[in-house]
Amino acid sequence: MVIIVWAILLVLITPLLRAIILRHKVNGESVPLSTPYKVTDLKRGVENLAKAVSFATVSYQEWEKTDLEVFRGFREFLKESYPLTFSKLTVLDAGELNILLYWEGENTTLLPALLMAHQDVVDAQDAKDWTYPPFASTVEQGYVWGRGSFDAKAQLIAIMESLEMLLAAHKRPQRSYYIAFGCDEEIRGSNGAQKIAQFFVAQNIRFAFVLDEGGVVADAFISALKEPVAVVGVAEKSNTNIVMTLAKEGGHSSNPQNPSAVALLSRAIWRLEKRKFKGELTQPIRELLTILGLNAPFLLSIPLLNLWLFKPLVAAIFSKNPATDALLRSTCAVTMVKGSSAANVIANKSEAVANVRLLPNRNQEVALKMVKRRVKNRAINYQLVQHAPPSRISSTESAEFSLIKEIINRVFPEALVSPYLMAGGTDAIWFEALCDNVFRFTPALMDSGELKRMHGKNERFSLANLERAISFYATLITQGSHH
Repeated sequence: MVIIVWAILLVLITPLLRAIILRHKVNGESVPLSTPYKVTDLKRGVENLAKAVSFATVSYQEWEKTDLEVFRGFREFLKESYPLTFSKLTVLDAGELNILLYWEGENTTLLPALLMAHQDVVDAQDAKDWTYPPFASTVEQGYVWGRGSFDAKAQLIAIMESLEMLLAAHKRPQRSYYIAFGCDEEIRGSNGAQKIAQFFVAQNIRFAFVLDEGGVVADAFISALKEPVAVVGVAEKSNTNIVMTLAKEGGHSSNPQNPSAVALLSRAIWRLEKRKFKGELTQPIRELLTILGLNAPFLLSIPLLNLWLFKPLVAAIFSKNPATDALLRSTCAVTMVKGSSAANVIANKSEAVANVRLLPNRNQEVALKMVKRRVKNRAINYQLVQHAPPSRISSTESAEFSLIKEIINRVFPEALVSPYLMAGGTDAIWFEALCDNVFRFTPALMDSGELKRMHGKNERFSLANLERAISFYATLITQGSHH
């Protein structure tokens, strides 16, 4: 009995002592940081971002619907707005609608770096419900408004502004930089980032680091934490679409042979969606929880810093919110369903599309097995379409991650910096074969309300965030540069 009591006390005291020791050790660390690069002309950046939004560079899944002339016009606008950048940097050819630039650094023995954004946007549904037109040059209330203002023309313009500003100041980086803006990230990049990556493969070019859009500096990341958290994506969920087709003789609805193909496929869909896939704490999420634990109120830090004991509790808390729940597991959602073309016709075939988002290091064959195991219907035919390569996890122990973290700390000194798993897909996935350090970060301070505007109505980007973003890229590029 005494042994049992001591064992219980040990289990209760160990997490408490561990939390105290870890928090004391980290809170004793302090690293002085230099100031970020100062933006000299924000007015030009604001005007150019507003103008960039006015180009409806919508990429459509049916590529023939995409207005190529709008993309060509957007490119001409960039060339006119950033004459130094397009005259002093080397303009490379990686597909007609893609923009690829090269700035040779002073030390060409260093591996180059790649900065990315994308030109395309999703369409603006229900434009009449927007406060301001989605494709206009609107600057109001301290924001640039419109589709793509956040995703991802703010990032694109911030990069271009930093380049133009540095060139005007006669700066030159130590490391060489490539700048890549793909044309179809929103439909998975087969005409854009994938072609750009193929260009680099053909030239046998590898990178020290790749930096694409991704996590933001999230304000009120968790309600108990007073500091914002800059979440840097070190991996992303791979995206696989699986078409499920079930055939059965149809006919006139007045003479049904139930269950129909639609009903049988519906039952399969219900089986697929009724239970979540198994949860798992991947390395980025473990590191995120540790950073939260080191800075959260003490009572909350105890479970976060002792996952060996409280993992089920932490997982249960995360599972309450769909956004955080998606960080713990692969997910599946059936997004498209098709039956007959008329109300009085029973379809001979029913079809559905399941969108599967996989945790890192899992390929599309794994996704297919997961779906089949849930559905358990041999009459269904499966076809894999539009799958991205499986994502790897970039290390946070590298000098390159430390550099990104330092630049974030300079521009956002109030923020904690943490690795993160991207639930959505980015163009960066196509470059993981070319680089060991692929990061996804958008230098902007935002709360959940602002983030929800992305792909929704009234998308916008604040002028304060635009200034921070320009400063971020200029500071990154000039790290170790000569005047």
